[in-house]
Amino acid sequence: MKLSFTNGPRKGEEMTLQPPGVCIGRESDNDIQLLVAGVSRYHAKISFDGFRWSITDLGSTNGTKVNGRKITEETPLSPGDQLLLGDQALQFGEKSASSSSASPSAEPAADLRRSDIPNADTRDADSLTDGARPAASVPAEKADSEKNSSPTSGTNSPSSSNPPRMEETKTPSKGAEKELKSGFAKAAAGNLFGKNSSTANASAEEGDGREKKSKHLPFFFPILVITCAVAVLIIFVLANSGSGTDSVRTDTKKKVLPDFVIDYERQKVDPDNVFRFAFTLENGTAKFVLDDLKFGRRFEKKFENVNPRFLKDLEDSVRETDFLKLKQEPMNELATDKTDERRRLTVLIDNKQNTITVRNTYAQASFEAIERAIDRFADSNGISSVAMNVEEMRKYAFDTFRKAEDLFQNFEAKPENLREAMTRYQLAMEFLEQFVPRPAEWDIARKRCEEARQIYERKLKDIEFNIQRYYKLRQWANASAECQKGMDMVQPDSKAYQNLKKYKLTFDRQMRK
Repeated sequence: MKLSFTNGPRKGEEMTLQPPGVCIGRESDNDIQLLVAGVSRYHAKISFDGFRWSITDLGSTNGTKVNGRKITEETPLSPGDQLLLGDQALQFGEKSASSSSASPSAEPAADLRRSDIPNADTRDADSLTDGARPAASVPAEKADSEKNSSPTSGTNSPSSSNPPRMEETKTPSKGAEKELKSGFAKAAAGNLFGKNSSTANASAEEGDGREKKSKHLPFFFPILVITCAVAVLIIFVLANSGSGTDSVRTDTKKKVLPDFVIDYERQKVDPDNVFRFAFTLENGTAKFVLDDLKFGRRFEKKFENVNPRFLKDLEDSVRETDFLKLKQEPMNELATDKTDERRRLTVLIDNKQNTITVRNTYAQASFEAIERAIDRFADSNGISSVAMNVEEMRKYAFDTFRKAEDLFQNFEAKPENLREAMTRYQLAMEFLEQFVPRPAEWDIARKRCEEARQIYERKLKDIEFNIQRYYKLRQWANASAECQKGMDMVQPDSKAYQNLKKYKLTFDRQMRK
């Protein structure tokens, strides 16, 4: 069974699921690592019990959805099901009939492309050289004479070499054709509604009698029709003159009244600084504002047309809480260290509104759940660091930098550490570059990231060269070992990994011959 990526940086990629299943999350020890917004460290697990595939949420923050429905327990999967893990959309099962029937060729050209390298420049993309390749067996084509092997040319029985055409139209059945002909016969005979000829003749004679008795009727008929039409028009106008205005006013009110509004503000006042973060969402427009007086940070960004999927995720998160039922609790006084932190949240949804203010204390669970949803919404729009104050940003940046350093120093023992180090260096740089002046760690991260990328590319090229060389020498064991080295380095669910796995299986089969 295959799992396909339908959005994100790896859109179009697919991987084959093997029993007993895979774990999915942000951490590197998952079978499928997703460094995508909204994905938890250990998000979900897809498993196979010998009879069917199923998916289980591992207590993730944003939850797991199957075909738009959030799951709370182990859920069976069927081919074509749409999965949503945070912001990553996946499809379970084959994408199309053609993709499932195609058999990959066993060529020793592992497409180790730069797309596997985080944020690599595609202009330096390099694939394996086109050296000698294993001969691929091609099935013999059937003779054209088989197409005309039908014993009778006039029969409608399907042929194995001529599949039924999708554009064929259904011909009417004999019964429908007979009924159609009888209808035309009735129309030609003046008997479309099924009257017999004797009844029709009797009706004609009665009509002639009435026509002779009421020759003056054609003179009054037009006058009667016009009078009735005028009367109906006057009644219609009088009946709708008042209600029309009311309906217009009602529609106007419905359009003006927003369906979903969030107004959030967090402000922390210290003896030497004032930090403020504000978020407003109304009528599909989102606005972020940040002020940090001490460190000179000022940020304001407005999104006129919010991504509908991000908006729906935020609305669903709010609906899952009981915030509208919360009561305002007494607020604490100024803290002993002369710091004052206030958080105010207003939510309007389904014509119901509630406002809660928290001062120098912990908020209730529903309040904090909406705060986390706002953070995820900001992260989805590419401004995850805005909601953090300087201390939070600095701690996160330096923790990420130290983790990258540790991975880079140990990449020889564990090749996949090199790829993880590059990802964390880049994340640390995004946070550190917001400081003025930039810390020394920013420049170190930039140089180390470039150094790691060069080592990564060189190792992949060496593996590429060795695979070709061992293949030409028919040294299948060495070629298989090089494929394994490449599989250890690249992303486990990338196209390069799938190609290397395919070539390794080919070399292993050659070894057993």
